[in-house]
Amino acid sequence: MKEKIRPVYQELQGYLSQTPIPQAPYESIGDESIWNQLNQSIDELNEVTGKDYSKFKVYASKGMTGESINIAAYRSKLGGLIDRLHAEYFVDEPKPFSSTPTTIISQGQFQEQSTQVFMLLEVQEKILKRLSDENTTLEEKNFLKKLKENLGSVRSVVELIGLILSTARAMNINLDSLINLLK
Repeated sequence: MKEKIRPVYQELQGYLSQTPIPQAPYESIGDESIWNQLNQSIDELNEVTGKDYSKFKVYASKGMTGESINIAAYRSKLGGLIDRLHAEYFVDEPKPFSSTPTTIISQGQFQEQSTQVFMLLEVQEKILKRLSDENTTLEEKNFLKKLKENLGSVRSVVELIGLILSTARAMNINLDSLINLLK
C-alpha cells in the first residue's frame, strides 16, 4: 500500500513546495488548474487507499475578479494532508518539511498563526536560497544550517527573533553579516 501511495504523497509535497508564500493574509490564486489538480490528486488518493481524504479538497470562491482560492488556506490543507499521510503511512521516514512548524489553526487563531507561519516559511525559503548560493561562506552556511535545524521549535515571532540572534551570537556572526544573510 505504501508504494502505491508514495507517488501521490510526493506529488503533494511538490505542490506545496511550489506554492508561493502569500505576501498578505488574504492573497489568492485565480488559476483553477491549481485547485483542480490538487482535488484530482485527492481523488486518486481516495481510490488507491479506499479512504476518504475529501476534507482536504480546496474549493474556489467567487469574487469581483472571478473564482479564486486563498493561498494560506490552500497551503494549510495541503500541509495537513501531507502530515496526515506521513502519520498514517510514512511515520518511519523523516517528516517532509520537518523544519516547518506544524500548526493547527482554529478559525479564531487563523490570522495570527498564519502570519507566523508565513514568516517562518519566508525565513526557511531565504535560508535555502542562501545555502545554495555559492557566494555564501562556510561559516555562514554552518550558521544557516543550525538556524534551519531549530526553526521547527519556534512558536512565535519573538521566539524566531530570539533564535536568530542567539544562533548568530553562538556562531560568531556579527550583526552586519546577519542582516546581509537574511535580506
